[in-house]
Amino acid sequence: MMCTGARDPAQAARHLSSTTSHRIRGAVVASGEGVGRTVAAFRRNAVPFVVADQNAPQPAAAP
Repeated sequence: MMCTGARDPAQAARHLSSTTSHRIRGAVVASGEGVGRTVAAFRRNAVPFVVADQNAPQPAAAP
């Protein structure tokens, strides 16, 4: 599954909800905007992830 928020926070939230409800096994987050919300949601739902973004804060990438 590949999703994009297209810089639309509402659309990004729908995609995030969809990915966590489908119990994905892992994720690659490649977006600078909203990465904090995405990381927090994946942590709450115990979804393994990596952040592939040069602007992502270091603490967001650490488990």
